[in-house]
Amino acid sequence: MADGGDDDLVLELARRADAAATEHEWEHQIVDAIVGGRRHDTDRQRLADAFRFHARDKDGDGERFGPMVTFEGGGSVPAPLPKMPDQAYELWERVLGHAQHPRVRARLHDLLFERRWGEVGVHLTGAAEAYIEDGISGNPQSLHSVDALRRADHLARLGRRNDLVDRVTAEVVRTAGASIDDAEPKPGVAVRLIKILVDGRCADPVVDDLLHRARCRFPDASNVERTIELQRRRAADEGARKDLDRQLVERWLDEAECADPLVAIMHREKAAKLARERGLPDLVDRAVVAMQTAGPPELARIQVEIPSTITPEQVEEYIGSMVGGTWWESVMRLLANGPPTGDVDRNRKTAAELGREHPLQALFPKVRLGGDGLPRYSAQSNDDKLDDQLTDIEIMGLQLYGPLVAEALRRVGAAFDPTVEDVVEALGAVRCDGATAALIARVVCRFNAGDYEAAAYTGLPLVERLSRTLLLAVDSPLYRVQRERAPGTYPGLGALLPQLAERGLDESWYRFLRTLLSAPNGWNFRNEALHGFVDDVGATGAGLVLIAVLYLTFVHPKPIDGADSEPARNA
Repeated sequence: MADGGDDDLVLELARRADAAATEHEWEHQIVDAIVGGRRHDTDRQRLADAFRFHARDKDGDGERFGPMVTFEGGGSVPAPLPKMPDQAYELWERVLGHAQHPRVRARLHDLLFERRWGEVGVHLTGAAEAYIEDGISGNPQSLHSVDALRRADHLARLGRRNDLVDRVTAEVVRTAGASIDDAEPKPGVAVRLIKILVDGRCADPVVDDLLHRARCRFPDASNVERTIELQRRRAADEGARKDLDRQLVERWLDEAECADPLVAIMHREKAAKLARERGLPDLVDRAVVAMQTAGPPELARIQVEIPSTITPEQVEEYIGSMVGGTWWESVMRLLANGPPTGDVDRNRKTAAELGREHPLQALFPKVRLGGDGLPRYSAQSNDDKLDDQLTDIEIMGLQLYGPLVAEALRRVGAAFDPTVEDVVEALGAVRCDGATAALIARVVCRFNAGDYEAAAYTGLPLVERLSRTLLLAVDSPLYRVQRERAPGTYPGLGALLPQLAERGLDESWYRFLRTLLSAPNGWNFRNEALHGFVDDVGATGAGLVLIAVLYLTFVHPKPIDGADSEPARNA
Protein backbone atom coordinates (compact mmCIF):
# COMPACT_ATOMS: atom_id res chain seq x y z
CA MET A 1 0.00 0.00 0.00
CA ALA A 2 2.64 2.52 1.00
CA ASP A 3 4.40 1.81 -2.29
CA GLY A 4 1.30 2.49 -4.39
CA GLY A 5 -1.70 0.41 -3.50
CA ASP A 6 -5.15 1.12 -4.78
CA ASP A 7 -7.68 3.84 -3.98
CA ASP A 8 -10.34 1.35 -2.91
CA LEU A 9 -8.13 0.16 -0.09
CA VAL A 10 -7.31 3.75 0.94
CA LEU A 11 -11.02 4.55 0.91
CA GLU A 12 -11.71 1.51 3.11
CA LEU A 13 -9.05 2.66 5.60
CA ALA A 14 -10.53 6.18 5.70
CA ARG A 15 -14.02 4.80 6.31
CA ARG A 16 -12.67 2.56 9.08
CA ALA A 17 -10.94 5.51 10.75
CA ASP A 18 -14.09 7.66 10.46
CA ALA A 19 -16.20 4.92 12.01
CA ALA A 20 -13.70 4.40 14.82
CA ALA A 21 -13.63 8.14 15.66
CA THR A 22 -17.44 8.28 15.57
CA GLU A 23 -17.92 5.34 17.92
CA HIS A 24 -15.04 5.88 20.34
CA GLU A 25 -13.67 8.72 22.44
CA TRP A 26 -10.20 7.55 23.46
CA GLU A 27 -7.23 7.13 21.16
CA HIS A 28 -6.48 3.56 22.24
CA GLN A 29 -10.06 2.60 21.33
CA ILE A 30 -9.66 4.18 17.91
CA VAL A 31 -6.40 2.26 17.44
CA ASP A 32 -8.08 -1.05 18.27
CA ALA A 33 -11.02 -0.31 15.98
CA ILE A 34 -8.74 0.56 13.04
CA VAL A 35 -6.59 -2.56 13.45
CA GLY A 36 -9.55 -4.84 14.13
CA GLY A 37 -8.59 -8.48 13.90
CA ARG A 38 -5.83 -7.92 11.35
CA ARG A 39 -2.80 -7.39 13.56
CA HIS A 40 -0.37 -8.12 10.76
CA ASP A 41 -1.88 -5.70 8.24
CA THR A 42 0.92 -3.17 7.67
CA ASP A 43 -1.35 -0.45 6.30
CA ARG A 44 -3.84 -0.68 9.17
CA GLN A 45 -0.99 -0.54 11.67
CA ARG A 46 0.52 2.53 10.00
CA LEU A 47 -2.82 4.32 10.06
CA ALA A 48 -3.37 3.27 13.69
CA ASP A 49 0.08 4.68 14.55
CA ALA A 50 -1.33 8.16 13.90
CA PHE A 51 -3.48 7.70 17.02
CA ARG A 52 -0.76 6.07 19.08
CA PHE A 53 0.98 9.40 19.58
CA HIS A 54 0.45 11.31 22.81
CA ALA A 55 -0.60 14.90 22.11
CA ARG A 56 0.74 17.49 24.55
CA ASP A 57 -1.95 19.36 26.45
CA LYS A 58 -0.08 22.65 26.17
CA ASP A 59 1.51 24.40 23.25
CA GLY A 60 4.93 25.98 23.51
CA ASP A 61 8.45 24.60 23.52
CA GLY A 62 8.95 20.96 22.61
CA GLU A 63 7.17 18.63 20.24
CA ARG A 64 3.40 18.45 19.99
CA PHE A 65 3.41 14.68 19.55
CA GLY A 66 5.38 12.07 21.44
CA PRO A 67 5.28 8.26 21.49
CA MET A 68 2.56 6.76 23.66
CA VAL A 69 5.07 4.43 25.34
CA THR A 70 8.86 4.73 25.67
CA PHE A 71 10.95 1.82 26.94
CA GLU A 72 14.14 1.91 29.01
CA GLY A 73 16.25 0.73 26.10
CA GLY A 74 15.20 3.71 24.02
CA GLY A 75 12.57 2.00 21.88
CA SER A 76 9.04 3.36 21.69
CA VAL A 77 5.54 2.71 20.36
CA PRO A 78 5.18 4.20 17.88
CA ALA A 79 8.59 5.36 16.71
CA PRO A 80 9.26 9.10 17.30
CA LEU A 81 7.60 11.18 14.60
CA PRO A 82 10.86 12.12 12.80
CA LYS A 83 11.78 8.41 12.58
CA MET A 84 8.51 7.18 11.12
CA PRO A 85 8.97 5.69 7.62
CA ASP A 86 8.02 7.81 4.63
CA GLN A 87 5.42 5.22 3.71
CA ALA A 88 3.45 6.18 6.82
CA TYR A 89 3.33 9.86 5.82
CA GLU A 90 2.32 8.94 2.30
CA LEU A 91 -0.49 6.75 3.62
CA TRP A 92 -1.75 9.44 6.04
CA GLU A 93 -1.79 11.98 3.21
CA ARG A 94 -3.75 9.67 0.94
CA VAL A 95 -6.27 8.81 3.66
CA LEU A 96 -6.83 12.56 4.19
CA GLY A 97 -8.23 12.66 0.66
CA HIS A 98 -11.20 10.56 1.81
CA ALA A 99 -11.55 10.98 5.60
CA GLN A 100 -14.58 12.92 6.83
CA HIS A 101 -14.48 12.86 10.64
CA PRO A 102 -12.90 16.05 12.06
CA ARG A 103 -10.89 14.16 14.66
CA VAL A 104 -9.28 12.00 12.00
CA ARG A 105 -8.59 14.95 9.74
CA ALA A 106 -7.22 17.07 12.61
CA ARG A 107 -4.84 14.35 13.74
CA LEU A 108 -3.51 13.49 10.26
CA HIS A 109 -3.15 17.12 9.15
CA ASP A 110 -1.41 18.02 12.42
CA LEU A 111 1.04 15.12 12.22
CA LEU A 112 1.95 16.00 8.65
CA PHE A 113 2.30 19.67 9.59
CA GLU A 114 4.59 18.84 12.53
CA ARG A 115 6.67 16.63 10.23
CA ARG A 116 6.69 19.43 7.61
CA TRP A 117 5.50 16.92 5.03
CA GLY A 118 4.05 17.96 1.70
CA GLU A 119 2.18 21.27 1.49
CA VAL A 120 2.85 22.53 5.01
CA GLY A 121 0.50 25.53 4.80
CA VAL A 122 -2.35 23.32 3.63
CA HIS A 123 -1.81 20.97 6.56
CA LEU A 124 -1.67 23.84 9.05
CA THR A 125 -4.94 25.31 7.78
CA GLY A 126 -6.57 21.89 7.47
CA ALA A 127 -5.58 20.97 11.01
CA ALA A 128 -6.85 24.27 12.47
CA GLU A 129 -10.20 24.00 10.68
CA ALA A 130 -10.65 20.36 11.66
CA TYR A 131 -9.77 21.11 15.29
CA ILE A 132 -12.40 23.86 15.35
CA GLU A 133 -15.03 21.49 13.99
CA ASP A 134 -13.98 18.76 16.42
CA GLY A 135 -13.89 21.15 19.39
CA ILE A 136 -17.42 22.44 18.92
CA SER A 137 -18.95 19.04 18.15
CA GLY A 138 -18.93 17.84 21.75
CA ASN A 139 -22.17 18.07 23.72
CA PRO A 140 -21.59 18.64 26.55
CA GLN A 141 -18.19 20.23 26.22
CA SER A 142 -15.20 18.34 27.62
CA LEU A 143 -11.46 18.67 28.09
CA HIS A 144 -11.15 17.27 24.58
CA SER A 145 -13.05 20.35 23.36
CA VAL A 146 -10.56 22.54 25.22
CA ASP A 147 -7.53 20.83 23.70
CA ALA A 148 -8.95 20.95 20.18
CA LEU A 149 -9.83 24.66 20.32
CA ARG A 150 -6.56 25.57 22.02
CA ARG A 151 -4.60 23.76 19.31
CA ALA A 152 -6.69 25.43 16.62
CA ASP A 153 -5.92 28.83 18.15
CA HIS A 154 -2.21 28.04 18.33
CA LEU A 155 -2.03 26.90 14.71
CA ALA A 156 -4.04 29.88 13.46
CA ARG A 157 -1.71 32.32 15.21
CA LEU A 158 1.35 30.38 14.06
CA GLY A 159 0.18 30.65 10.46
CA ARG A 160 -0.84 34.32 10.94
CA ARG A 161 -4.32 33.45 9.79
CA ASN A 162 -6.26 36.26 11.43
CA ASP A 163 -9.49 35.02 9.90
CA LEU A 164 -9.03 31.67 11.62
CA VAL A 165 -8.00 33.37 14.87
CA ASP A 166 -11.25 35.35 14.83
CA ARG A 167 -13.22 32.21 14.06
CA VAL A 168 -11.60 30.28 16.92
CA THR A 169 -12.17 33.21 19.30
CA ALA A 170 -15.85 33.34 18.43
CA GLU A 171 -16.24 29.60 18.93
CA VAL A 172 -14.37 29.64 22.23
CA VAL A 173 -16.59 32.48 23.51
CA ARG A 174 -19.70 30.57 22.47
CA THR A 175 -18.49 27.24 23.84
CA ALA A 176 -17.32 28.72 27.16
CA GLY A 177 -20.69 30.42 27.63
CA ALA A 178 -22.51 27.18 26.85
CA SER A 179 -20.30 25.30 29.31
CA ILE A 180 -21.05 27.81 32.08
CA ASP A 181 -24.81 27.59 31.39
CA ASP A 182 -24.87 23.78 31.12
CA ALA A 183 -27.20 22.00 33.52
CA GLU A 184 -24.24 19.98 34.79
CA PRO A 185 -21.34 22.40 34.25
CA LYS A 186 -17.71 21.37 34.44
CA PRO A 187 -15.67 24.26 35.88
CA GLY A 188 -12.40 22.78 34.61
CA VAL A 189 -13.73 22.99 31.06
CA ALA A 190 -15.23 26.47 31.25
CA VAL A 191 -12.24 28.10 32.96
CA ARG A 192 -9.76 26.46 30.60
CA LEU A 193 -11.74 27.70 27.62
CA ILE A 194 -11.67 31.25 29.00
CA LYS A 195 -7.94 30.89 29.55
CA ILE A 196 -7.52 30.45 25.78
CA LEU A 197 -8.99 33.93 25.36
CA VAL A 198 -6.84 35.42 28.12
CA ASP A 199 -3.70 33.80 26.71
CA GLY A 200 -4.58 35.26 23.31
CA ARG A 201 -5.01 38.73 24.87
CA CYS A 202 -8.50 39.04 23.51
CA ALA A 203 -9.56 42.64 24.22
CA ASP A 204 -13.29 42.00 23.87
CA PRO A 205 -15.16 42.84 27.12
CA VAL A 206 -17.06 39.59 26.66
CA VAL A 207 -14.05 37.86 28.24
CA ASP A 208 -14.53 39.84 31.45
CA ASP A 209 -18.21 38.96 31.41
CA LEU A 210 -17.36 35.26 31.06
CA LEU A 211 -14.94 35.47 33.99
CA HIS A 212 -17.60 37.16 36.12
CA ARG A 213 -20.16 34.50 35.19
CA ALA A 214 -17.67 31.72 35.92
CA ARG A 215 -17.00 33.12 39.41
CA CYS A 216 -20.71 33.24 40.14
CA ARG A 217 -21.37 29.78 38.67
CA PHE A 218 -18.44 28.09 40.43
CA PRO A 219 -18.19 29.85 43.80
CA ASP A 220 -15.99 27.34 45.64
CA ALA A 221 -12.61 28.81 46.62
CA SER A 222 -10.44 26.62 44.39
CA ASN A 223 -12.36 27.60 41.24
CA VAL A 224 -12.59 31.23 42.34
CA GLU A 225 -8.79 31.20 42.67
CA ARG A 226 -8.33 29.97 39.10
CA THR A 227 -10.77 32.57 37.82
CA ILE A 228 -9.22 35.41 39.81
CA GLU A 229 -5.77 34.54 38.48
CA LEU A 230 -7.15 35.11 34.98
CA GLN A 231 -8.84 38.33 36.08
CA ARG A 232 -5.53 39.56 37.54
CA ARG A 233 -3.92 39.15 34.13
CA ARG A 234 -6.57 41.43 32.63
CA ALA A 235 -6.59 43.95 35.45
CA ALA A 236 -5.90 47.55 34.46
CA ASP A 237 -3.48 48.41 37.27
CA GLU A 238 -1.86 47.27 40.49
CA GLY A 239 -4.75 48.62 42.55
CA ALA A 240 -7.20 46.39 40.70
CA ARG A 241 -4.92 43.38 41.15
CA LYS A 242 -4.58 44.10 44.87
CA ASP A 243 -8.36 44.23 45.20
CA LEU A 244 -8.66 40.85 43.46
CA ASP A 245 -6.01 39.43 45.80
CA ARG A 246 -8.06 40.60 48.77
CA GLN A 247 -11.19 38.99 47.35
CA LEU A 248 -9.33 35.71 46.90
CA VAL A 249 -7.96 35.58 50.45
CA GLU A 250 -11.35 36.47 51.88
CA ARG A 251 -12.96 33.72 49.79
CA TRP A 252 -10.64 31.12 51.29
CA LEU A 253 -11.36 32.43 54.79
CA ASP A 254 -15.11 32.39 54.18
CA GLU A 255 -14.99 28.84 52.87
CA ALA A 256 -13.04 27.75 55.95
CA GLU A 257 -15.95 28.85 58.14
CA CYS A 258 -18.21 26.14 56.77
CA ALA A 259 -15.62 23.42 56.18
CA ASP A 260 -14.75 20.39 58.28
CA PRO A 261 -12.11 21.16 60.95
CA LEU A 262 -9.13 19.64 59.14
CA VAL A 263 -10.12 21.18 55.81
CA ALA A 264 -10.67 24.53 57.54
CA ILE A 265 -7.10 24.42 58.85
CA MET A 266 -5.74 23.96 55.33
CA HIS A 267 -7.98 26.72 53.94
CA ARG A 268 -6.83 29.21 56.59
CA GLU A 269 -3.20 28.24 56.13
CA LYS A 270 -3.55 28.81 52.39
CA ALA A 271 -5.25 32.16 53.04
CA ALA A 272 -2.40 33.25 55.33
CA LYS A 273 0.20 32.21 52.77
CA LEU A 274 -1.55 34.03 49.93
CA ALA A 275 -2.02 37.16 52.05
CA ARG A 276 1.68 37.16 52.95
CA GLU A 277 2.77 36.66 49.33
CA ARG A 278 0.41 39.37 48.03
CA GLY A 279 1.32 41.96 50.67
CA LEU A 280 -1.92 41.99 52.69
CA PRO A 281 -0.74 42.07 56.33
CA ASP A 282 -4.21 42.68 57.80
CA LEU A 283 -5.49 39.51 56.16
CA VAL A 284 -2.42 37.58 57.34
CA ASP A 285 -3.36 38.55 60.90
CA ARG A 286 -7.00 37.67 60.31
CA ALA A 287 -6.11 34.21 59.00
CA VAL A 288 -3.68 33.50 61.84
CA VAL A 289 -6.16 34.65 64.50
CA ALA A 290 -8.81 32.41 62.90
CA MET A 291 -6.44 29.43 63.12
CA GLN A 292 -5.56 30.17 66.73
CA THR A 293 -9.10 30.70 67.96
CA ALA A 294 -10.44 27.59 66.22
CA GLY A 295 -8.45 25.41 68.63
CA PRO A 296 -7.44 21.78 68.07
CA PRO A 297 -9.91 19.98 65.80
CA GLU A 298 -12.04 17.24 67.26
CA LEU A 299 -10.85 14.37 65.11
CA ALA A 300 -12.68 11.12 64.74
CA ARG A 301 -10.45 8.31 65.91
CA ILE A 302 -10.49 5.03 64.07
CA GLN A 303 -9.42 1.98 66.00
CA VAL A 304 -7.68 -0.54 63.82
CA GLU A 305 -6.82 -4.01 65.07
CA ILE A 306 -3.74 -5.48 63.40
CA PRO A 307 -3.18 -9.18 63.93
CA SER A 308 0.27 -10.01 65.25
CA THR A 309 2.21 -13.22 65.52
CA ILE A 310 4.12 -11.86 68.55
CA THR A 311 2.91 -13.48 71.75
CA PRO A 312 2.92 -11.87 75.23
CA GLU A 313 5.60 -14.38 76.17
CA GLN A 314 7.84 -13.13 73.36
CA VAL A 315 7.32 -9.52 74.45
CA GLU A 316 8.31 -10.46 77.99
CA GLU A 317 11.34 -12.29 76.68
CA TYR A 318 12.39 -9.26 74.64
CA ILE A 319 12.07 -6.87 77.57
CA GLY A 320 13.78 -9.32 79.92
CA SER A 321 16.72 -9.69 77.55
CA MET A 322 17.48 -6.00 78.06
CA VAL A 323 18.12 -6.49 81.80
CA GLY A 324 21.79 -7.29 82.38
CA GLY A 325 23.89 -7.90 85.46
CA THR A 326 24.16 -4.20 86.37
CA TRP A 327 22.37 -0.97 85.51
CA TRP A 328 25.19 0.09 83.17
CA GLU A 329 25.34 -3.29 81.45
CA SER A 330 21.58 -3.04 80.88
CA VAL A 331 21.98 0.43 79.34
CA MET A 332 24.59 -0.90 76.91
CA ARG A 333 22.27 -3.78 75.95
CA LEU A 334 19.44 -1.35 75.22
CA LEU A 335 21.67 0.84 73.06
CA ALA A 336 23.30 -2.11 71.30
CA ASN A 337 19.81 -3.25 70.29
CA GLY A 338 19.63 -0.23 67.96
CA PRO A 339 17.36 2.82 67.84
CA PRO A 340 13.62 2.35 68.47
CA THR A 341 12.92 3.68 64.96
CA GLY A 342 14.78 0.70 63.46
CA ASP A 343 17.48 0.29 60.83
CA VAL A 344 17.36 3.09 58.27
CA ASP A 345 18.15 0.90 55.26
CA ARG A 346 15.41 -1.57 56.15
CA ASN A 347 13.00 1.33 56.73
CA ARG A 348 13.81 2.81 53.32
CA LYS A 349 13.13 -0.53 51.70
CA THR A 350 9.81 -0.83 53.53
CA ALA A 351 8.83 2.72 52.58
CA ALA A 352 9.66 2.04 48.91
CA GLU A 353 7.63 -1.19 48.93
CA LEU A 354 4.62 0.59 50.46
CA GLY A 355 4.98 3.35 47.87
CA ARG A 356 4.81 0.79 45.06
CA GLU A 357 1.87 -1.05 46.62
CA HIS A 358 -0.10 2.12 47.37
CA PRO A 359 0.91 4.69 44.71
CA LEU A 360 -2.22 6.81 45.17
CA GLN A 361 -1.38 7.49 48.80
CA ALA A 362 1.47 9.79 47.77
CA LEU A 363 -0.89 11.93 45.69
CA PHE A 364 -2.87 13.15 48.70
CA PRO A 365 -1.28 16.04 50.60
CA LYS A 366 -0.61 15.51 54.30
CA VAL A 367 -0.46 18.31 56.84
CA ARG A 368 1.27 17.71 60.19
CA LEU A 369 -0.54 19.36 63.06
CA GLY A 370 1.06 20.47 66.31
CA GLY A 371 -0.28 19.92 69.80
CA ASP A 372 -2.25 23.16 69.47
CA GLY A 373 -4.03 21.85 66.37
CA LEU A 374 -2.27 24.29 64.04
CA PRO A 375 -0.43 23.18 60.89
CA ARG A 376 3.29 22.67 61.35
CA TYR A 377 4.48 21.12 58.12
CA SER A 378 3.50 19.83 54.69
CA ALA A 379 5.79 18.37 52.03
CA GLN A 380 6.73 20.83 49.27
CA SER A 381 8.93 18.74 46.97
CA ASN A 382 9.36 15.16 45.83
CA ASP A 383 12.32 14.79 48.21
CA ASP A 384 10.09 16.01 51.05
CA LYS A 385 7.47 13.41 50.14
CA LEU A 386 10.06 10.63 50.12
CA ASP A 387 11.29 11.79 53.52
CA ASP A 388 7.68 11.78 54.74
CA GLN A 389 7.32 8.14 53.69
CA LEU A 390 10.48 7.19 55.58
CA THR A 391 9.49 9.23 58.63
CA ASP A 392 6.08 7.52 58.70
CA ILE A 393 7.82 4.15 59.01
CA GLU A 394 10.03 5.53 61.79
CA ILE A 395 7.01 6.88 63.67
CA MET A 396 5.47 3.43 63.52
CA GLY A 397 8.70 2.13 65.08
CA LEU A 398 8.45 4.68 67.89
CA GLN A 399 4.84 3.70 68.52
CA LEU A 400 5.66 -0.01 68.57
CA TYR A 401 9.04 -0.16 70.30
CA GLY A 402 8.90 3.05 72.37
CA PRO A 403 6.68 1.50 75.08
CA LEU A 404 8.88 -1.62 75.15
CA VAL A 405 12.07 0.42 75.58
CA ALA A 406 10.44 2.51 78.31
CA GLU A 407 9.29 -0.62 80.14
CA ALA A 408 12.78 -2.12 79.86
CA LEU A 409 14.28 1.07 81.33
CA ARG A 410 11.70 1.02 84.13
CA ARG A 411 12.50 -2.59 85.03
CA VAL A 412 16.24 -1.91 84.91
CA GLY A 413 15.78 1.02 87.28
CA ALA A 414 13.60 -1.03 89.61
CA ALA A 415 16.10 -3.89 89.61
CA PHE A 416 19.24 -1.87 90.39
CA ASP A 417 17.97 1.51 91.70
CA PRO A 418 21.23 3.34 90.87
CA THR A 419 22.07 6.47 92.84
CA VAL A 420 23.33 9.71 91.31
CA GLU A 421 26.85 8.65 92.30
CA ASP A 422 26.40 5.22 90.68
CA VAL A 423 25.31 6.77 87.38
CA VAL A 424 28.10 9.37 87.40
CA GLU A 425 30.66 6.62 88.01
CA ALA A 426 29.25 4.52 85.15
CA LEU A 427 29.27 7.44 82.73
CA GLY A 428 32.95 7.92 83.39
CA ALA A 429 33.55 4.79 81.31
CA VAL A 430 32.57 6.78 78.21
CA ARG A 431 34.44 9.93 79.30
CA CYS A 432 31.29 11.75 80.34
CA ASP A 433 31.93 13.45 83.66
CA GLY A 434 31.59 16.65 85.63
CA ALA A 435 28.40 18.69 85.58
CA THR A 436 27.04 16.95 82.48
CA ALA A 437 27.30 13.51 84.09
CA ALA A 438 25.60 14.80 87.26
CA LEU A 439 22.74 16.27 85.21
CA ILE A 440 22.24 12.98 83.34
CA ALA A 441 22.32 11.06 86.62
CA ARG A 442 19.54 13.18 88.05
CA VAL A 443 17.43 12.55 84.93
CA VAL A 444 17.95 8.80 85.41
CA CYS A 445 16.89 9.00 89.05
CA ARG A 446 13.76 10.99 88.20
CA PHE A 447 12.79 8.41 85.60
CA ASN A 448 13.39 5.54 88.03
CA ALA A 449 11.26 7.32 90.62
CA GLY A 450 8.36 7.48 88.16
CA ASP A 451 8.53 11.26 87.72
CA TYR A 452 8.40 11.01 83.94
CA GLU A 453 7.49 14.61 83.32
CA ALA A 454 10.49 15.89 85.29
CA ALA A 455 12.77 13.35 83.58
CA ALA A 456 11.62 14.42 80.12
CA TYR A 457 11.74 18.17 80.68
CA THR A 458 15.21 18.04 82.26
CA GLY A 459 16.47 15.51 79.73
CA LEU A 460 15.43 17.39 76.59
CA PRO A 461 17.85 20.32 77.07
CA LEU A 462 20.62 17.79 77.71
CA VAL A 463 20.21 16.36 74.19
CA GLU A 464 21.01 19.79 72.79
CA ARG A 465 23.82 20.35 75.31
CA LEU A 466 25.47 17.03 74.47
CA SER A 467 25.13 17.61 70.71
CA ARG A 468 26.66 21.06 71.00
CA THR A 469 29.52 19.82 73.22
CA LEU A 470 30.36 17.01 70.80
CA LEU A 471 30.62 19.43 67.88
CA LEU A 472 32.66 21.94 69.85
CA ALA A 473 35.08 19.12 70.70
CA VAL A 474 35.99 18.83 67.01
CA ASP A 475 36.25 22.59 66.55
CA SER A 476 33.05 22.93 64.57
CA PRO A 477 32.21 26.65 64.21
CA LEU A 478 28.79 26.91 65.85
CA TYR A 479 28.48 30.17 67.72
CA ARG A 480 26.68 32.93 65.89
CA VAL A 481 28.11 36.29 66.87
CA GLN A 482 25.83 39.23 67.49
CA ARG A 483 24.58 40.95 64.35
CA GLU A 484 22.91 44.30 64.87
CA ARG A 485 20.01 43.56 67.22
CA ALA A 486 20.28 39.78 67.02
CA PRO A 487 22.21 38.56 70.09
CA GLY A 488 24.97 35.99 69.91
CA THR A 489 23.65 32.45 70.12
CA TYR A 490 24.13 28.80 69.20
CA PRO A 491 22.04 27.02 66.54
CA GLY A 492 19.20 24.83 67.72
CA LEU A 493 18.96 21.05 67.81
CA GLY A 494 17.51 20.89 64.29
CA ALA A 495 20.76 22.37 62.96
CA LEU A 496 23.11 20.47 65.30
CA LEU A 497 21.95 16.96 64.44
CA PRO A 498 22.71 17.20 60.68
CA GLN A 499 26.22 18.42 61.55
CA LEU A 500 26.73 15.41 63.78
CA ALA A 501 25.54 13.20 60.93
CA GLU A 502 28.16 14.76 58.66
CA ARG A 503 30.78 13.90 61.28
CA GLY A 504 30.09 10.21 61.53
CA LEU A 505 26.92 9.84 63.59
CA ASP A 506 25.32 6.50 62.74
CA GLU A 507 22.53 7.24 60.25
CA SER A 508 19.95 5.01 61.92
CA TRP A 509 20.51 6.77 65.25
CA TYR A 510 20.51 10.15 63.53
CA ARG A 511 17.12 9.35 62.04
CA PHE A 512 15.86 8.33 65.50
CA LEU A 513 17.04 11.57 67.11
CA ARG A 514 15.66 13.67 64.26
CA THR A 515 12.27 11.94 64.01
CA LEU A 516 11.75 11.88 67.77
CA LEU A 517 12.99 15.34 68.68
CA SER A 518 13.26 17.88 65.86
CA ALA A 519 11.69 16.80 62.57
CA PRO A 520 8.58 18.85 61.76
CA ASN A 521 7.15 15.80 59.99
CA GLY A 522 8.04 13.53 62.92
CA TRP A 523 7.13 13.65 66.61
CA ASN A 524 9.05 16.94 66.98
CA PHE A 525 8.94 16.15 70.71
CA ARG A 526 11.59 18.63 71.80
CA ASN A 527 9.81 21.62 70.29
CA GLU A 528 6.28 20.51 71.09
CA ALA A 529 7.10 19.75 74.74
CA LEU A 530 9.23 22.80 75.47
CA HIS A 531 6.60 25.09 73.92
CA GLY A 532 3.95 23.64 76.22
CA PHE A 533 1.94 21.65 73.68
CA VAL A 534 2.39 18.23 75.34
CA ASP A 535 -0.15 17.65 78.09
CA ASP A 536 1.04 14.24 79.29
CA VAL A 537 4.61 13.06 78.75
CA GLY A 538 4.25 9.56 80.16
CA ALA A 539 6.80 6.78 80.50
CA THR A 540 7.24 6.32 76.74
CA GLY A 541 8.14 9.95 76.03
CA ALA A 542 10.48 10.16 79.00
CA GLY A 543 12.06 6.79 78.21
CA LEU A 544 12.80 7.77 74.60
CA VAL A 545 14.34 11.06 75.74
CA LEU A 546 16.53 9.19 78.22
CA ILE A 547 17.65 6.75 75.51
CA ALA A 548 18.60 9.75 73.33
CA VAL A 549 20.64 11.30 76.16
CA LEU A 550 22.43 8.07 77.05
CA TYR A 551 23.21 7.28 73.41
CA LEU A 552 24.89 10.64 72.86
CA THR A 553 27.36 9.92 75.71
CA PHE A 554 28.77 7.10 73.56
CA VAL A 555 29.31 9.22 70.42
CA HIS A 556 32.72 10.53 69.39
CA PRO A 557 32.41 12.67 66.23
CA LYS A 558 35.24 13.36 63.84
CA PRO A 559 36.24 16.53 62.01
CA ILE A 560 34.49 16.82 58.69
CA ASP A 561 37.77 16.28 56.80
CA GLY A 562 38.40 13.11 58.84
CA ALA A 563 42.06 13.94 59.48
CA ASP A 564 43.90 12.94 62.66
CA SER A 565 40.85 12.05 64.66
CA GLU A 566 39.25 9.11 66.36
CA PRO A 567 36.40 7.67 64.28
CA ALA A 568 32.88 8.31 65.48
CA ARG A 569 32.03 5.56 67.94
CA ASN A 570 28.47 4.46 68.49
CA ALA A 571 26.93 1.97 70.85
